[in-house]
Amino acid sequence: MTPAAGDVSFLVPAAGIDQRLGMGPKAFLELRGRPLLCWIADKALQVAGEVLVAVPADRVDAAAELLPGCRVIAGGGSRHDSVARLARAATGEWCLVHDAARPFASVALFRGVLAAARGSGCAGAFLDPEVPVARIGGGLVLEGFDRDQ
Repeated sequence: MTPAAGDVSFLVPAAGIDQRLGMGPKAFLELRGRPLLCWIADKALQVAGEVLVAVPADRVDAAAELLPGCRVIAGGGSRHDSVARLARAATGEWCLVHDAARPFASVALFRGVLAAARGSGCAGAFLDPEVPVARIGGGLVLEGFDRDQ
């Protein structure tokens, strides 16, 4: 049985400043005309009674406008710090943590993880993706690398 939505806090650490892509914070990059944060928030609101999002301090107001129904807070100096801030702010009995930079996870996956957590006390979904690594400049892929590089 899956925890009831009212018992779930969905935590989205999205406070990274993007030192690798060079295109600004990843969570605010657009996919089909919408920031990644919006795609995740839509799904999060379907499985949780509370959605908390940590963003860079200078983006809190902008994110709050984009994400009605979500609570937006300033993230920390690292992912770990942001998740800790989100966890302290959470009120749900269960917490689900998901990065905004992974917008393709499904509502069914989130519900499956919550159901597994209900049965064992803790659960996660992990995938070793076959994702190419590339150097990007000017919005173009300049050079590709093997994953192990």
